[in-house]
Amino acid sequence: MIVFFSTSNSFTYSAGSPSGYTGSPGDNLTTCVSCHGINTSPSQMPYYLSLTSDIGEYYLPGHLYNFTIDVSGSGINKFGFQTCFENEEGQKVGEIIIADSIQTQLISSGNYITHTSNGLDGQGSKSWDFYWRAPLTVQGEISVYTSVLLSGNSIVGIDDYVLSTSQSFPAPILGCLDSEAINFNQQATTDDSTCLYESFSSTSSLSLSYDSLIINGDILDQELEVNFTVYNNSDSDLDIYVLRNILSDNVPENWFCWDLCYLPSIDVSSYSSEIQAGSYSNEFSAHLVPGMFGGFYDIEYCFFSDMDYSDSICAIVHYVVEGDIPGCTNINALNFDEVANVDNGSCVLYPMPNWDFSSISTITHSIVISTDTEIEINNESISSGDLIGLFYETEEGYVCVAYYEWQNQNINFIAPDYADIFEEGFVVDSSFVWKVWDASSGIVWPMEVSYNPNFSSDGWFEENGQSGLLSMNNLNPITVQQIDLPLGWSMFSSHIIVEDMDVVSLVEPISDDVIIVKNGEGAAYLVEYQFNAIGDLEVGQGYIVKTTQACNISLEGVFAKGELYPISLESGWNMVGYLREESESIEIIFNDLVTQGAIRLVKDYEGNIYLPEWSFNAIGNIQPGYGYQIKTNQECNLNYLSNNDSYRLSIIDVTNNEPSHFLRALNTEREALNHVLWT
Repeated sequence: MIVFFSTSNSFTYSAGSPSGYTGSPGDNLTTCVSCHGINTSPSQMPYYLSLTSDIGEYYLPGHLYNFTIDVSGSGINKFGFQTCFENEEGQKVGEIIIADSIQTQLISSGNYITHTSNGLDGQGSKSWDFYWRAPLTVQGEISVYTSVLLSGNSIVGIDDYVLSTSQSFPAPILGCLDSEAINFNQQATTDDSTCLYESFSSTSSLSLSYDSLIINGDILDQELEVNFTVYNNSDSDLDIYVLRNILSDNVPENWFCWDLCYLPSIDVSSYSSEIQAGSYSNEFSAHLVPGMFGGFYDIEYCFFSDMDYSDSICAIVHYVVEGDIPGCTNINALNFDEVANVDNGSCVLYPMPNWDFSSISTITHSIVISTDTEIEINNESISSGDLIGLFYETEEGYVCVAYYEWQNQNINFIAPDYADIFEEGFVVDSSFVWKVWDASSGIVWPMEVSYNPNFSSDGWFEENGQSGLLSMNNLNPITVQQIDLPLGWSMFSSHIIVEDMDVVSLVEPISDDVIIVKNGEGAAYLVEYQFNAIGDLEVGQGYIVKTTQACNISLEGVFAKGELYPISLESGWNMVGYLREESESIEIIFNDLVTQGAIRLVKDYEGNIYLPEWSFNAIGNIQPGYGYQIKTNQECNLNYLSNNDSYRLSIIDVTNNEPSHFLRALNTEREALNHVLWT
């Protein structure tokens, strides 16, 4: 949770802890102990922590609950906390709502609540209140996790005590609790207002009874039957007719009987059946022949008095037929039916590209694509039905020489020499061009490939040559990066290159929440005045932003490959971005520069620092989406590895360094000033 107060000895913020220190499974069980709490066992000490709420035996979806944290400790004058709510998968759930904006705040897009700078002080005790709204849908068991810090000293780890607690709230079993409803649930613990009553009446003349309105069967059944009893609750004899309403598509053959049995084509009974006052009739039955295919079919039957529709009562019968359900089963089709289990030939696909070709040549080059070849579009494997095409380039464009439909099988492409037929074509040392048509989107993707070195040739045409493909990935795959911005000042960066890199365009979706954006040179974009001195955001650079509330930026575009964008660092302070998709240890990332003696310190927006000279690392891993301040001793370049490569470091023992000191004293007035400015 870092330090909850700020002194001349501290690098960290008093205005709340960084996210991820509640002790929850989603936070990797990390608590404030990672930075505090040399004394972490309160069992022998006069410290107390409680978390109370007005949640009963179960939480209810969408309901608002009050929570109170009470903490106390002898000799303690500084308190801090962080709380989150998670489901059993470790995902943050529900909505945390501020009850006291003076002493508490939300961070990390509202996933956590923590103290403010005004919510620290207490003489021996402290309490915080907040609200939590349960998710709108049942999320299984939900737990609340809280970690608190008690401190009586301004030095990290001295008189710091960390206490943690958690509570779990079972999910209710939602369902209808009314035994009179057709969907009554005996196992339900909480009524969800979903009770279904299949009958209604504008008068009190008629009522119905039945064994069930849900009729189960399968395609082997000869017929499915349901029976009703119709009651006349009036003081007069009534002539009752029947009306059938078919509510589902493609309903199999069905009919009903009311004194007489009517043909499937008849929806209204031709004759009535008399029911005497206070009596009933059990002569109604409805019938359905399952047919060849399964499905779900709803049919409504209405009973009314002497052609008077206002004096009526209805019920819907749900026929459930197990068996083959026809429809389009091709997931790539525009009309894919997720219910269907038998394809009926109705699938509508995107039109295939016009890749007609003629392979006439005596000079050829064979290229093997096997089932082991990794073929991906936007980091997902291609599907059956996608097309793989081989092309050569002309001044007018690309010409297809062969294509195959991918069915997860071995393919042997034959690349012919067209030089004698066309003005241009494959010649010795000309390159192969590959494209994939994605049947699910109708998009043709240019592909980047790698070749198997075990074959006699690689990706260049030669007479009677042979090549094999190791991998095939679309060039410039479109990807999305979401960057979470907390309330107040922070730093961000992106590894995405969007079509329009102008800072005004990128910030526009959250312009109401942003006050200012600054680059490392001090140029600014002032949102309120539409003043943009930054222009376009630069790949590899970090930026400072101030927001009025927690929000996020979603960027969609092409991934900026880190290995292609070395970052030039000036001597002194720099602000950089992170150009890899996965987090990595800061010690490993900066190892080369540290070995050169180029790095003095690194800081994140929360005030955490990495001091290689002192083997002090409060940052841990560098995270995608974050910006970082770096102070160097000399000009140098920061180079990131490709995402296909893994950082390995055997000479550094990467451990959780628990420093016995905090930081050496600042040597000069200028250095102290720099510390204040950048903290």
